[in-house]
Amino acid sequence: MDYYDSDFARRKMEPMYWFNKSSEMRNSAGALWFSLSNTEQVSEWLKSNCNIQSGADYSVFDMLCGLSLELIYKAVIVSKKQPPPDNTHELNKLRVRAGIDASKKEIAILDIYTHSIYWQAKYPVAKKSEHHRNYVKLVDDNLYESIPGLNPKIRKPNNAMGWELFYKLWADGAESFEKANPNLFG
Repeated sequence: MDYYDSDFARRKMEPMYWFNKSSEMRNSAGALWFSLSNTEQVSEWLKSNCNIQSGADYSVFDMLCGLSLELIYKAVIVSKKQPPPDNTHELNKLRVRAGIDASKKEIAILDIYTHSIYWQAKYPVAKKSEHHRNYVKLVDDNLYESIPGLNPKIRKPNNAMGWELFYKLWADGAESFEKANPNLFG
């Protein structure tokens, strides 16, 4: 095994590398979340209109959150001396493998984040119609609610996704990581 293969194998099984990448994604998601509340200053700094009304920045925020959660779950898995799963971004499968509990609501939100990683934040449409259908149903069922006294088809956002819920999910993963690596956190 040459140096590059050895370095690759070491990095793949080093939990702190996975944790640090997760933290970097979390911090980037936080910076984007902050910018969504300060669009005028950000637009001026970027010398570009941030066009928040398009929702594009929110989908990128969701993708960064999802990637951060993917990496924190993989950090926990690697901490258990298991190889990180290849070729999956399915957050609930990773969460279960990492041994982290979640509520029904959190499971649904993790599925939305999974769609954001695979396609929703990167492409205008999913590869398959069924993926688009599943995503729209998840969003409708979990991010909107009926307005009492009005037609049930008239719904409003419930603000279920945002920094607070993401950070709670990330902190649950970080707590599991710390428990699996007590020597790293004195």
